[in-house]
Amino acid sequence: MAYEDPGKEIRRRVDALVLAVNSALLAHYQKNKTNAKEQISVSVATGAGGQVRTPEEQAAYLLKGTSWTCNGSHMADGAKHILVKQGGQVVWQLGNLASKQKDAWGVLVKTWNGVMNTQDLRNFKGTKNFDYPGSDPLHMELPDSRLMDNDPRVIKCLEVYAKATRLEGKAKNLPYETTKGSQSQKDWLKAYDTNLAKLGGKGK
Repeated sequence: MAYEDPGKEIRRRVDALVLAVNSALLAHYQKNKTNAKEQISVSVATGAGGQVRTPEEQAAYLLKGTSWTCNGSHMADGAKHILVKQGGQVVWQLGNLASKQKDAWGVLVKTWNGVMNTQDLRNFKGTKNFDYPGSDPLHMELPDSRLMDNDPRVIKCLEVYAKATRLEGKAKNLPYETTKGSQSQKDWLKAYDTNLAKLGGKGK
């Protein structure tokens, strides 16, 4: 799917999600007279990780083990991250928050899932639900916004990652190379390794 301005489109959709979730939570808390310090809210992340990424930046996330692809929607400016907060403080352990505030969390999840369907938002798995037990629950993206595996930006990301892990001593992202990466990207790395072996492990 082609987007005239994916950055603006994803921002419009996640803004709608944030507004709906916060409104539903506020109504819940007002009804239950919950202390402000206990109240959950959400916002759109503004840090570098949630912005458009160059191939080199995407490769850096692979090397840190916080991403498992070279063709993610961030590279096409089609993804944003959402922050979950309690009393204004960011919370990363969502499971703990869900267990402590079951009723409020139920409101959050129901509203979040509803907006993902009405706004046609996807999670990191490409499905339309808030996968908070998953490995990247706060990632929201536009459907069909990931780059094709043969896109030059994807190839550049692969080259940077392969050089770092094969020639520069950086640790491999094993989940990416064995299970989470696309078959095309895994095949590319296998071909790189084969060529590297032919060259005596020294690269071009």
